Amino acid sequence: MPPVPISRLICTVQEARRTPFADLGLPAGSRPVDLALGKDRVWILFEPSLLVGLPRAADQGPVAIAEYGAVEETEMIPGPRPDAWRSVSADPLDGTLWLASPSGLWRRRPGRRPELVTITNGSKMPAKMPAEPPAGRRSKKPSKLPVLPAIPVPPGGFRAVVATRGTVWAAPACADHAVWKLDALGRRLAEHLPVPPQPPTEPCAAADLQRDWSGDVLALWPGPAGAVLRLAPDGSWQPAGDALAVPMPPSAEPLRAWFFWSTEPLALGGPADDPRLYRRVDGVGGVGGRVTAFHEDCGPGNALVRVTGDAKGWVALTRDWLLVGEHQRIEPQPAPGSH
Repeated sequence: MPPVPISRLICTVQEARRTPFADLGLPAGSRPVDLALGKDRVWILFEPSLLVGLPRAADQGPVAIAEYGAVEETEMIPGPRPDAWRSVSADPLDGTLWLASPSGLWRRRPGRRPELVTITNGSKMPAKMPAEPPAGRRSKKPSKLPVLPAIPVPPGGFRAVVATRGTVWAAPACADHAVWKLDALGRRLAEHLPVPPQPPTEPCAAADLQRDWSGDVLALWPGPAGAVLRLAPDGSWQPAGDALAVPMPPSAEPLRAWFFWSTEPLALGGPADDPRLYRRVDGVGGVGGRVTAFHEDCGPGNALVRVTGDAKGWVALTRDWLLVGEHQRIEPQPAPGSH
């Protein structure tokens, strides 16, 4: 069997800032599993149950949050035990963090402690909700929100969650629809992507949600093909096209993560202690090409875990450190003959 080629696509970028986890004083046994980008902070999720927030900029220092004062440069927020958070996402509107776990969905508003969210049936909301008073005026009689019936947490809880501007998209671990749409209060507004019936002996089919660097929400549909659906402006889910097909590992290897490097979808598969980075090579314009495994060079004993990015920059998470980069600005060049 030929050796797996070495890749230096991500971990060796020179124009990025590295933060070793050994410098953070983490509890023994902490293992990084996911991350989220906020406006000013990077949030890292560690197993078994720890959320760590770091300044996004090198010289940022403590962050001031309205109503809560200053937040320390490094935040460490313990999570539930023996439960474990699986994924984390930051709402770009107000910085609220949403976390998926086997016990359900958790929410952490800026400056507050994480709380388990009671999911309610938003389809039972009355057609006319109580009106909000005009700005600057208080209502003489406070309006009461209707009490909506609670929805049981699906078996296995939630696999993934992506927060957009006031809307939350959650992927149940086992349900008859692969994606739930909720509002910021935890009211389920709709169910999307029906899951075909499966034999009782087969594991539940669950979607995996990601956000690309442009902010679009995408869902990886269960199956070996790596088909991806994109959330359309009208709220429907549409095929994302061949250019965004995930380069899936062989069926004998578990898919550990998928993410984007710029506009290119990548996947991690193989054993946890020695994962392989899968890319499509020899394609034309990002379409087609054969799926090829690489060893991403993150240093001896280290391995890539996940990558995320937005319009401002990108962050790579490894087992031993965090790599924070900004998109390079191209300075305008004078036109030939303008001197």
